[in-house]
Amino acid sequence: MLQKSTGVFRASIPLASLSEDRNIRVHEPWVPLPRCRSAFSCRDADIPITGFFPVSQAQRNTVRGRIRYQIAPRLWVAGGVQFDSGLPFEFQCDSSLTLDQCIANQVQTYGQQVVDRVNFDRGRINPTFLLSASTGADVYKSEKLKMRFQVDGQNLTNVVDVIDFGGLFSGNAIGPLRSFALRLTADF
Repeated sequence: MLQKSTGVFRASIPLASLSEDRNIRVHEPWVPLPRCRSAFSCRDADIPITGFFPVSQAQRNTVRGRIRYQIAPRLWVAGGVQFDSGLPFEFQCDSSLTLDQCIANQVQTYGQQVVDRVNFDRGRINPTFLLSASTGADVYKSEKLKMRFQVDGQNLTNVVDVIDFGGLFSGNAIGPLRSFALRLTADF
């Protein structure tokens, strides 16, 4: 089954032991102007009533997918993938410095790994591709108690995930590096 809703596609495979979820977003970098809904006339105020304007934080493409397979009644594995095309950013360089000098200053401030993920010529953060994996098992199951053990691995590609660079309110936003988690949960 495949359905589309405002640019989001979701799919599921009707097999008992396999489930899948896909999320694909394609963003338009232009949005329509807001409508004039006030007591005065938009034409009198010289406000455009039709047209489009560019979105400053448009990540054009986002693809996320996750698949889970039930190996046995008490054991499952799952994997995930994520691709982000990268946000635009505005970089202000001091007019007395060259672009190479400005980038060197950014390397001193944020480090080479972060600056390598930013494309100053295009004004966009480089695309990111991340992988994740999980496995879990029901360790104990009775009428009153259910215990599950789970192992999760995030960002297995170990990419420095620069989400935003030099944002006005947030500064730099960096996603976590490769991480692993062990979890034991009990429901009673």
